[in-house]
Amino acid sequence: MNPRPLVFALALFVGADACSSVRALTTVEALQNTRAARLHLRDGSVCVLENARLVSGQVVGYGAQYDAERALVRSGRFRVPVASIDVVVVDVSAAQSVDRAMIGMAVVSGASLIGTAACLANPKACFGSCPTFYVTDHGRERVQAEAFSTSIARALTADDLDDLPDVSPHEGAVEIEMRNEAMETHLTSRVALRVVHGPPGSRPYRDFHRERYDALQLLRPASSCEGETCGLLGARDGQEVVPPSDGRDLAARTSMTLTFAPPHQAEVALALTARNSLMNTWVFYHLLGALGRDAPAYFAALDRGDREALASLDRYREALGGVDVAVRDPDGSWRAVDTLPYIGPIARATRATRFTVRDPDASVTVRLTFARAHWRLDAAQLGAVVARDLTATTVWPTVTSHNLSRVDDPAASLRDGEAPLVTLPGEHLTLRFDTPDADAATGFFLSTRGYYREWLRDEWMRHENRDEARAALTDARATLRALAPAYATEDEGRLRGLFEESRIR
Repeated sequence: MNPRPLVFALALFVGADACSSVRALTTVEALQNTRAARLHLRDGSVCVLENARLVSGQVVGYGAQYDAERALVRSGRFRVPVASIDVVVVDVSAAQSVDRAMIGMAVVSGASLIGTAACLANPKACFGSCPTFYVTDHGRERVQAEAFSTSIARALTADDLDDLPDVSPHEGAVEIEMRNEAMETHLTSRVALRVVHGPPGSRPYRDFHRERYDALQLLRPASSCEGETCGLLGARDGQEVVPPSDGRDLAARTSMTLTFAPPHQAEVALALTARNSLMNTWVFYHLLGALGRDAPAYFAALDRGDREALASLDRYREALGGVDVAVRDPDGSWRAVDTLPYIGPIARATRATRFTVRDPDASVTVRLTFARAHWRLDAAQLGAVVARDLTATTVWPTVTSHNLSRVDDPAASLRDGEAPLVTLPGEHLTLRFDTPDADAATGFFLSTRGYYREWLRDEWMRHENRDEARAALTDARATLRALAPAYATEDEGRLRGLFEESRIR
């Protein structure tokens, strides 16, 4: 791992534009027609090639190589092994085919917003954030989950586990549609169904953090609450608590205190249904816009696990935090229970954290503390734990339909295969999972693994600002304060509307 300063790792690539004329991308197919490519290698160097093509696992072309500090190393003809490449920045201006293996590594530079009015109205509200999964419930399409929503580079490949609240087996099987609805390349190596059976009259829930399942009964809303519109938290019904930014600090925190009726047993669990606001997405797109032409170098640094690049993301996660849960003990003190981590801005998720109460016959008071502009809370309910550490059965999918190009067996790539399934904007597939033993007390959870790559928008490039980019990468807390006044002028409802309208179908 190269310990060079971040300013060099993300330095503007001098000379790249002389060899590459990036044009707006207006169709998915145009991505496969390229003549020039910029290759960010795992050693930190960059090759800028003309007439680039893929030959026997190598990118072949003529051009120049620059080291990590962007000094010229050599020029001439190159044969670069695909295995040595972190990120490919493709030029979509000419007509030469690029193999799908390169598409999987590509960060498309200068991509347009495909003319969508929603994105043009506010580029920071464009739909994004990983694969999305849908089911059809009584003729109505419902979003169920978004996979690995913080995995924006190969080094950030992650496992995810989401509840599927509206899944209902039909003729012994569950069907789920997986889509790429964003200007992104998705690389998915696992999609599996976890089937968990609970005792009659209960429902299984997953833990806040771990792949652990408990069965809960008698989920009840709070009998009283203190905090902003916390009365909306009684049921998972889509009526969310969405505290606005205070206009001074996007990491500013707020609290809600909820009191529940006596559970009459010592072991209980708090089930939270939540998702994130668009603030985190808005801030991230601001960073990419400030990076401008440096953004591919940033993604390449993330891909090879560069410590400073990864730390720049960690600082935002630490500054914003999750939803901290604490319970009040009989002596009046607060006892920390757990923290709900980042969920993602698209699909609501329900997770439960179990804990013991000191006096089962007394009311239970719980406090939720979180960054006010960062969360949308739908429900907070207390339930009795009737079964712990339930066993999950894994069901692998078959693919019943898809519109993928040049993929012989997409299901094989989704079963922890060696090569991930690569999906491009607008591509989708229908997955079937056999579940013959499901009943009313069965819980369904989607297990996924992978990462995705953002496509860079022309509209972001016009806001390139190296000073802002450097500040955003090194001081998350100051950036969250600096951006707070601008974000406060945004309307979360309007942003959400633009976000949803810009899906690629």
